[in-house]
Amino acid sequence: MTIMRPYLLQLAFVLTGLVLVISVSLLFHDTRVLTIATLLVFIIGYLALMYFLKISPAIKIFWRLDKIYFLFIGIVAGILIQGIPFFITNHAAFGRETFLEMFSQVTLSGLFFTFLIVLWEELWFRNPILNLAETKKQQILLSIYIGLLFATIHLLNIKVNLNIEGPELMLAGTLLTISYYASRSIWLPIGLHFGNNIFSSMLEKSNLVASGTDTGIKNELVLRWVILTIAIGIVFLYWLDKKKTAV
Repeated sequence: MTIMRPYLLQLAFVLTGLVLVISVSLLFHDTRVLTIATLLVFIIGYLALMYFLKISPAIKIFWRLDKIYFLFIGIVAGILIQGIPFFITNHAAFGRETFLEMFSQVTLSGLFFTFLIVLWEELWFRNPILNLAETKKQQILLSIYIGLLFATIHLLNIKVNLNIEGPELMLAGTLLTISYYASRSIWLPIGLHFGNNIFSSMLEKSNLVASGTDTGIKNELVLRWVILTIAIGIVFLYWLDKKKTAV
């Protein structure tokens, strides 16, 4: 039962978070107010988990400001993970004007609220429950499990086709969680998530799509799966190189 505890608690927290997200969205219709309200809800939920699980000292390690450099490493890596497959499959259509069009979509307000959205999502999935897994084997298995939960939760988004995007979502959720363990820092998954979302937002607002053909879209998706798998491998190798310590 002790082994299953993180899995059951994580499932319960994800389902509880889902109810909270739906409840908050029914109360607030302004997107910005909704984002702030949802962040506050998950801050409270995160603090409640810290209190009831009594693992505050371990959590403090993951929020140390001297590890904030992982945030910037993660942002660059997140942009590359999302951007490399897109540019490989669309390089012929890109010129100076295309790049200018993409970057013209970036605003301080957009960056700020994208960061808030990423932050509450990370508080939801990279929460104190993860620190209950004490060995690397348990942490790896929990990372894969959370990747599956992350993909499954997107079933509620009617715009998401899990048959196509499911593997990417599962790999992304796994990468974010394993990066939490490997860096012993919340900043790395926040950075990876933020970099990915910023680049995706730039593409969406610029109305840029993959190659315009089914083949182009499929090629880009497969490349994203490959890049995510490579990223997981790199983080895992970095993790193996570190001294074994209980979280």
